[in-house]
Amino acid sequence: MTRPRAAFNRLARSGLLHVWLETFVRLGMALVVLPLALVYMEGVELSLWFLFNTLLAFAVLADSGLSPTLLRAAAYFHNGAKELPSSLGSQRDRDEWSVANTEPNWEALHSLVATSGRMYGLVAVGSLLLLGVCGSAFAWNLMAMGGHNSSYWAAFVVLVVWACLQVQIARWSGILQGLGRVVQAKRIGAITNLLSIACFSFVLCSGYGVLGYACAGLVVVALNLFLMRKAVLSCLPARKAGKIHAFDKHLFLCIWPATWRLGLIKLGTFLVYHGSSLLIAQLPDPTQISAFFLTLRVITFIRQIATAPLVAYLPKVVASLACSELKAFRALTTRIVVLVLGLFLLESAALLLIGDRVLALLNVDTSLLPVPLLVALLLTFFMETHCTIHTTLYISTNHVPFALLSTVTGILMVLLSYALLDSYGVWGVILARIAVQLLGNYWYAVYLSLGITKWRFREYLSAIVTEGSCLCARLVSLRRKEGYA
Repeated sequence: MTRPRAAFNRLARSGLLHVWLETFVRLGMALVVLPLALVYMEGVELSLWFLFNTLLAFAVLADSGLSPTLLRAAAYFHNGAKELPSSLGSQRDRDEWSVANTEPNWEALHSLVATSGRMYGLVAVGSLLLLGVCGSAFAWNLMAMGGHNSSYWAAFVVLVVWACLQVQIARWSGILQGLGRVVQAKRIGAITNLLSIACFSFVLCSGYGVLGYACAGLVVVALNLFLMRKAVLSCLPARKAGKIHAFDKHLFLCIWPATWRLGLIKLGTFLVYHGSSLLIAQLPDPTQISAFFLTLRVITFIRQIATAPLVAYLPKVVASLACSELKAFRALTTRIVVLVLGLFLLESAALLLIGDRVLALLNVDTSLLPVPLLVALLLTFFMETHCTIHTTLYISTNHVPFALLSTVTGILMVLLSYALLDSYGVWGVILARIAVQLLGNYWYAVYLSLGITKWRFREYLSAIVTEGSCLCARLVSLRRKEGYA
């Protein structure tokens, strides 16, 4: 009994398990809350609900990549570093950096908490400006369709506060994980996400609409922030009497270089994935807006499921690069591409075949986009998923050359979508998304990733076909054995 118990205890303390748990709970939002929103909301209110969720992601842009940088900084100090290198991602700086002792640098960690507090004060102001000015502009069209209903505007105000608190959670979560408490951080995230599913389900079923949804979200995010902050402060020893930690300019200058690069990547990613949603919200037909938002949400859910093999095999990819096992890297790349894109194609086929039937069973007025538009949007996500695989694989070499490309692509896509929206509607947005990414996003990461092992594109395609054929043969053989049994 001791061995199973020990194995269970190790599993319960596994950081990877809790990461998967939190991810699974987030996917539960799509499985539980989305169908309820479709059943209990309609028209303008449903479109606003979709838009509010997009605006929450928009507000997080104010973080500008700061939370991952705080995570790494906290990890350095927790492992005894006296100060941070000017570039946390530089190999040269890592070679120069060394730890004289293994005791955590508590003074530096206190300074990090104090300095990040001042920085996140500015982040909160940025969130208010982004949502208060840009967010209200994006929501104005739908608010006008709803007759500027006071409950809709009240929900928007609550959403602004919700977003500001959500950004603050990123600060405390980053520091907590940097202190080696990944399990604790992910456990708090999973618990509060489960609570949010319960609260959102209750307010939607009770008919409280977007205002009730926003209020429930504010309560849950406030609880999450309280728990994260309490967890971080409980890890730090009490400050010395009379010692006050203020803003550390030198620490800020060490943190900033990595922050703005990550911020540019996040901005570009947001514009690519959510910029079209903000533009579609300006169409005059709320039914068409809801259909686009729903289709985008479902395809995003499909992609999250399909990319699970990438997450599972990524540690092996990093290990193969660390050991310079380039043949193993090629084999893993081929397997990941076949599994991820194969899953995406299967899920896409299921969506095309039964998507509208499922919505009919739910007896909702909102539908998916027409088949030609749906196929075109699935094609863009298929190409973006392939690009994401190779971007992730190349970043595992610890080189991140995508900041400028990501930002320029996002800006160009939004500008071209805006130019085509009035004349071509949803088609204009989708075609702009394809055209702009053909300039670089769809092939640049693939080119860099294949260049790691000097892999020719023709050989790469041949390996994919071979791996895919072998996988299909194994599945058919397994099916036959089950039939004989």
